[in-house]
Amino acid sequence: MNEELDFRVFTRRWEHYDTYRFTRITTGWHIEFKVHTGDCNPKGEPYFYSNFRQDYVSYPNDLPDVLELLWEHADELTEEELQEKMNEIAEWVNACERAHPSWNGYY
Repeated sequence: MNEELDFRVFTRRWEHYDTYRFTRITTGWHIEFKVHTGDCNPKGEPYFYSNFRQDYVSYPNDLPDVLELLWEHADELTEEELQEKMNEIAEWVNACERAHPSWNGYY
């Protein structure tokens, strides 16, 4: 337990990647990123998504369930495998964020 994982997300609003730090804890994830930092449940609620809402990040509807599934099976994975799976999830979010329509005045 207590593996530290990076989660790199592209934001259209700032046009660059941000890195969230996930640490697996007994009750879920501890998430560190700018203002919204703290202990979350296995789905990443509430801080992961409050950061996304703040920066208008689009993400897949199933993201909370997939994060919970990863948390539940983390003991079966090496730290490298866990980071690889987290990278896959981040790429899924990035694809969703990049595919979102960008209109003047809306991120």
